[in-house]
Amino acid sequence: MVCLTCHHFLPDGDKQNVMQRSGKNNFLQGSINFQIHVLKDHEEKATDQKAASLMLVADRREATSKCLTATAPECTTSECSTSSCIDCAQTKELPAETALAMLHEKSSTCVSILFKNAHAIAKQGRPYSDFEWLCKLDIAKGVDIGSTYHNHTSCTTFVLFIAEDLRLKLEEEVQAAMFFSVLVDDSTDSSISEQQIIYVQYAIDGISHVCFVSLESVERADAITLHAAIHNAFNRELHVSNEIFCRKIVGFASDGAAVMVGVRNGVATLLKQEQPSLVSTHCMAHRVELAIKTANQAQPYQQQVDSLLLTIYLFYHQSPLNRQMLRRAAEAEGCKFLIPTRVGGTRWISHTKLALEHTLQMYKPLVLHLQQLKNGTTIQKLAKQNAAAILKLLDTSKFVLYAHFLLDCLNVLSELSLILQSRGTDISVAFNAVDAAIVMLRKYKTRDGPKLKDAYKMMDETTAPTAAEIEVFKSAKAKHVDVLLSELERRFPINGNMLQNISLILYIKSWPLDLKGEEDYGDCALDDIVAHHRTVLEAASVQTENVVEEWTTIKLYVQKRYSDEHGRQKATWADILAANPRSKNFAAVVNLLLSLPSTSVECERGFSQMKRIKSDWRSRLSGSNLNALMRISLDSPSVCAFGPSNAVALWEAERRRRPFVKPYGPHLSTKPATVEDDDEQTAEDDVDDDDALIIELSVQHSDSD
Repeated sequence: MVCLTCHHFLPDGDKQNVMQRSGKNNFLQGSINFQIHVLKDHEEKATDQKAASLMLVADRREATSKCLTATAPECTTSECSTSSCIDCAQTKELPAETALAMLHEKSSTCVSILFKNAHAIAKQGRPYSDFEWLCKLDIAKGVDIGSTYHNHTSCTTFVLFIAEDLRLKLEEEVQAAMFFSVLVDDSTDSSISEQQIIYVQYAIDGISHVCFVSLESVERADAITLHAAIHNAFNRELHVSNEIFCRKIVGFASDGAAVMVGVRNGVATLLKQEQPSLVSTHCMAHRVELAIKTANQAQPYQQQVDSLLLTIYLFYHQSPLNRQMLRRAAEAEGCKFLIPTRVGGTRWISHTKLALEHTLQMYKPLVLHLQQLKNGTTIQKLAKQNAAAILKLLDTSKFVLYAHFLLDCLNVLSELSLILQSRGTDISVAFNAVDAAIVMLRKYKTRDGPKLKDAYKMMDETTAPTAAEIEVFKSAKAKHVDVLLSELERRFPINGNMLQNISLILYIKSWPLDLKGEEDYGDCALDDIVAHHRTVLEAASVQTENVVEEWTTIKLYVQKRYSDEHGRQKATWADILAANPRSKNFAAVVNLLLSLPSTSVECERGFSQMKRIKSDWRSRLSGSNLNALMRISLDSPSVCAFGPSNAVALWEAERRRRPFVKPYGPHLSTKPATVEDDDEQTAEDDVDDDDALIIELSVQHSDSD
């Protein structure tokens, strides 16, 4: 690159002095050192300033003629004289400044595209090596992404800076939040390493947020180690000291394992020693699963049904011929072919429901195919025996009625499980969903559900049960519902529970439409909540004595603003608190309650994502890379909505320069450089990957000149 100002206006004597000091690499004959600080240093040198002054003197007449079109408002034709034309000419950008601006714009555009590619790689769980062919694809499509930073190492660096940008945003929000809760779970990864996943839940202005904090590798999964890992993660990732942590934490949620909620040495117990008012929650979604499994163990026929569904699955899963014959039977019966699925697993409700749905929809093709196997003359003896054993249990009215009744129950419990697993479900919504499920199951004790009604309709005279069989079935159905309700009510107590009081305040839909005669609604529950969390609230400068008064104001506002059932369905705490800015103390209580978790399903989602990222093929991922990939995949915007500007700014501020980057190679100098020639020496200056972007720009600029 050549400095046109020095080349055209610097006297010959000064040019010779510069070339003697700097050798071949200088801004008169052409320099290959394009570092930004070198260009800026050159502008500050006496030789360049001298050339600029001479250029301004030579351009006075031209500056005077262009003064009419000057952009500065104070520069007019009447004010612009020979002596003031220098000031007018200084409004023009110098060639080096123009090159720097063009360089910054070009490099920023190229790097932004590369950052978007790196984000897409991390968001979709792809390996870093895909970044290279993705860059080649951009080049093939004619997208200008420069000629550097196209390797998987650069992708790793970009991913780390994108994750750092997300971490800084999370740190800022957690620091601003008055309260937060911790969600924890532990598991093992593909490298058989014990991992503890940590989430934080907090609320700001009536909106609850649940975000990934860190994935901690621990040597032992005991309570003391896990407790220390939580503090280390908050100190390192969010810069929350132990003192602030103990002052702000209000809740803890886990899967209910003994190491988490043990009365003596559990993690929740250790946290309560630091904050006595902490509310420990056993994940409600796990509680529903445990309640159903416990109830099923008391039902012998339920276990027979599970065994039958598993036998049907294995019978067709292990034999392609049986599956193909079942497909033909479905075509003969005019039914949609559905493959029998497996029961059991970690999610019993969804797996059993799907297996029952497929079995009942394929009931006629299953019976037809099994009868063909049982009565066939060319069928192997073992296949005939297996088919006869399945058919003996399947082709009975008892199974048909019980399977349809069980599917009715599973539809209710599955809807409850989905509500508990959905994002944004607070304690009030969770408890209301549990109450609704209990009420619906209690109805099924005395009357038939929709699926059971269909079962009675589909039976003909040959398959219809007798009156005695119906009475036996009704007795078994009532017993099954009683056991299931007993387990649910035991795991979700209705009265005398802090979580129930929280639900009474937060669930706006349950508030009375008319407060006449209900003026004290929720006052006792709110008093209990404030008394329980008084230490935390006062530490956050909340005036607890004004909470009940502000609560009354909020109730009156909701009664007027959302006067009917339709309006209550749309009411949100964010809108209510925004409309009542003076109720700051009650708003703090609401944010505290919204910070309390009802489930730990986010931890389960995090572990599912971890196993997709750190698979058997990527089992050597380091902790920092794994955390960065987890943060991007869980908390970053979608590929289309991602904006890389903040991450690029972090990268530009903290990057390290690497010397002698190809294709330019090491800079060779035949003459040692001197200290006073900082702008001309290159023996100590490096050519960075970023600075190489200006080469194409310089060539284009020279061609245009």
